[in-house]
Amino acid sequence: MRTAFPFVFVLALVASACGGAATAEAPAPAISTSAADNLIPGQLARGAALQTEIRSAGHDCNKVVRTFQQGVRDGESVWDAECEGGESFGVISKADGTTDVLDCDAVERQTGTACWEKLEE
Repeated sequence: MRTAFPFVFVLALVASACGGAATAEAPAPAISTSAADNLIPGQLARGAALQTEIRSAGHDCNKVVRTFQQGVRDGESVWDAECEGGESFGVISKADGTTDVLDCDAVERQTGTACWEKLEE
């Protein structure tokens, strides 16, 4: 037992010396807002928010499976959402905080742009 202690002590000393000096890691690169929006958690949260709006307007939507931001026109943000089963809606967020949920034909009549296409500037 007496000879084991120096051996363990030397082994611990050698092991700690092998770690070397601490290296400075480069900081993670910044991520753009648009790139962050493409991350899965963002997509899930956005889908859930759009599903809530669609259901609040009286439409059936068990799950949003695809979203698309058409753009902003006259202070109104237009998002498209496809529900599981294939029905698509446009959700228009107005500057006063209210929203309109329209089927895609109505979105095209109101904005002049079909769902799933960017609004013209």
